[in-house]
Amino acid sequence: FVTDVEPSIIKENLTRMAEETAPFRLMLNGVNYFEGEINTAYVDINNHEPIMSLRTSISTCLQSLTETRLEERVNSEQYYAHVTIGTNIPASLFPAIRENLSKLKVRLMVRADTVALASIGEGGKSRIEFLFKLVG
Repeated sequence: FVTDVEPSIIKENLTRMAEETAPFRLMLNGVNYFEGEINTAYVDINNHEPIMSLRTSISTCLQSLTETRLEERVNSEQYYAHVTIGTNIPASLFPAIRENLSKLKVRLMVRADTVALASIGEGGKSRIEFLFKLVG
């Protein structure tokens, strides 16, 4: 999301959205992978509905701040809710990491009650800018 909207206005709108959104539970279940240009290991989320609803609320909130259409990847139906545990894994290490992670049996219910807004700076490094408590 790239915009010329003041960060304070974005923060104010996302704070309001978070205050209207109740915390929810997610069932984490199993380690999986995205293989390809950016090898990634992640934990699957069994119940995608609450996170997809939150994602829609965030997209709607951000879209309301700009006349510019959000990038397609932000609004894409192809989004897959997950918890990333490793990304940009070198191809030479990927098979060993995959084998080691396959031994983990992840099954955990977690409470989602905070949303982080991050920025991507130089070198592609992300930095958390704001945290928003879900109150609902």
